[in-house]
Amino acid sequence: MSAVEDAKRQQALAARAKALGLSEATLEAAEAVPTKLVRDIVNDFRGGLAQPSSIAPKKPAQEPVARGSGWSRPLPVEQPPGIKYIDQMVDHQDALDLVEKLRRLKP
Repeated sequence: MSAVEDAKRQQALAARAKALGLSEATLEAAEAVPTKLVRDIVNDFRGGLAQPSSIAPKKPAQEPVARGSGWSRPLPVEQPPGIKYIDQMVDHQDALDLVEKLRRLKP
């Protein structure tokens, strides 16, 4: 469709919408869907929403879960695991540093 044809179609749509007292978008939407389909959809929902259904078997009822307050007992304060190895490495490095310092101070 050329730009001229599209502009003419848009003008005609605007004129029809104005004559009917509708917005152009509402008129386009109404013309896009057949009236019979809209009626069928409305009739389907006249009795309210349909209840959900499934062909899957129903699950057996589970025992209710005991709900707590969300709080738990605090964990005891203790050294992190493996800290003794870190302490040994630091002690060893301190000893090496002391030997190096004494070597430098020796005349």
